[in-house]
Amino acid sequence: MFHLYISESPPYCRMALTQDGQLKLYRTMAAGELMAGTVAVGRISKWLPGIRGAFVDVGHEQQVFVACNREDDSFKEGQVHLVSVTRAAESGKKAMAKMGASARGVFTVVESGHEIRFSRGYRRHKDGTESNLKAALADLNRSVLVRTSAHWASDDAVLAECQMLSDRLDGFASELQNSGTPRILDSGWQAGMAEMLSAGSRTEPVRVALDHAPRFEEWQTWLGQVAPEIKQQTRLHSGPTGLFDASKITSQVSALRQSKVWLKSGGFMLFNSRHGITTIDVNTGKGSQKMQTLNNQVKVNLEAADVAAQQIQLREIAGLIVVDFVSLKLQRDRERVEQVFRAAFAKDDLKTRIEPINSLGALMMSREKRAESRTEVESKMCAACKGEGRITSEDALCRELLVTLWHENRLETRDWTLHLNNRLYPFLHKQSDYYFAPLISQFGNQIQIVHDGEQREPYKLLPID
Repeated sequence: MFHLYISESPPYCRMALTQDGQLKLYRTMAAGELMAGTVAVGRISKWLPGIRGAFVDVGHEQQVFVACNREDDSFKEGQVHLVSVTRAAESGKKAMAKMGASARGVFTVVESGHEIRFSRGYRRHKDGTESNLKAALADLNRSVLVRTSAHWASDDAVLAECQMLSDRLDGFASELQNSGTPRILDSGWQAGMAEMLSAGSRTEPVRVALDHAPRFEEWQTWLGQVAPEIKQQTRLHSGPTGLFDASKITSQVSALRQSKVWLKSGGFMLFNSRHGITTIDVNTGKGSQKMQTLNNQVKVNLEAADVAAQQIQLREIAGLIVVDFVSLKLQRDRERVEQVFRAAFAKDDLKTRIEPINSLGALMMSREKRAESRTEVESKMCAACKGEGRITSEDALCRELLVTLWHENRLETRDWTLHLNNRLYPFLHKQSDYYFAPLISQFGNQIQIVHDGEQREPYKLLPID
C-alpha cells in the first residue's frame, strides 16, 4: 500500500512516498527554483553552434541551457521560444531545458507533436487493448505519453486529463504571442506533485495526506477533475504532531544524511562520495561473531544488496557506483546477491548499467543523473576540513526552522524570539523576508531575530509571552 505525504512550510514543500511504512521516494521543492516541469518564455542570449546548444534567459536573472537538434539551424540569438525545464540546476551548472512546452499530469505527459506512446508498464497491464484509447488521443493533435499509472484509470479520465493539459499548452502559446518578455509561466510545482502521484499509483490509487489547508482545497478541485479515485483517499492532516512525525517519516529522511546505514543483521554500510565516484562498503559490524558460517555471510549480503539499492535511489546517487560486499567464495552465492540487487532497480526510472559481482566481491554500476544527490543538496563543503566531511547547510537549517514554526503556529499563533549563532545570523538576517514573509502573512505574528555570538547551536526558538 502506497501513501504520499506532502508537508508544506512555505516557501518549501517536502514530499515522501512510502510503501507499507518504508520510505521509497523523497523530494523537496522551493519557490523560485527552476525545477523539472517549469515552463517559461525564454530568449536565446547565447547560441553555441559548435555544440548545438543555447543559453536562454527565462527572467528573474535566471538562465537555462538547451541542447538543440543537430539538424536544426534555425535558432539565433534574440529569438523567443517556450522552454521546459528537464533537470534542475546543480552546483556550478545551469538548469537543463528543451525547446517547446510540456505539461505533466498523473496519467499522461502532453507536448507539441503527433506521437502517441504508452509506457511498458501500461502495455503490460492492458495486454494490447490500448488501441481504442490511442485513436481517441490522436484527435487531440498532441504528442502524448501514457504513464503506467493510467492502467487502472478509465479511458474517459485519461482523455479528460489530456484535454486539460492540452488546454494548458494552448494557454502557454497565447502567453508567448502576447509578450516575448522572458518570464516563468508555470513554476512546476503541480508537475512535481503529479510525478509523485504517478509514481505512487502504478498499481492502485495512492493515499494522500497534506498538512497545508490552501493546498488541500486546490488539490480537491484538481483531483476531482482528473483522478476522483485519489481524491476520495486524500485527507488534511491536523493534530498536535506534525505530518512527517506522525507518519514516522522524519527519522527515515534524517537517515539519508548519514554515511552509516545499519542493517537488521547487525552489519552496516558506509557511503562515501568523492570526485564523481560513490563507494558503498558492506561491513559485518555487530554481526561479526555470527559471520563464521557461509550462510550468514550470504544472508548479510542479500540484505545489504536490497538496502543499498533502495538507498541509492532515495539519495539520488548517480554516476559510477561501487558496492563492496562481504567476500563470497561461491559463484552461485554471488549470483544470488546480484539478482537481488538487480531486482531492486527493476522499477527505477533512470537508466542503469550493472556489472556482475567479481571474485573480490565488488559490484560496479553506473546510473543516469537526474538531479543533485541529497548530500549535495542539503550540505556543503566544510571550511574546516576542506571537503573531508560535510555539515548541514544554512538553507537546510532554515528549512528545519520553518517546519517547526509552521507546525507550532498551526497549533497556537504566538510571537517568537529567534536566537541565532555567528554562522546562521548573517545568512538569515539578509533573507528573513524570503523565509518568514509567508508565515507572517498567514498568522500575523512577529518574529524577533537576536544575534547570540556565544551560542553553539545554530538557532534557539523561544516564545514571547
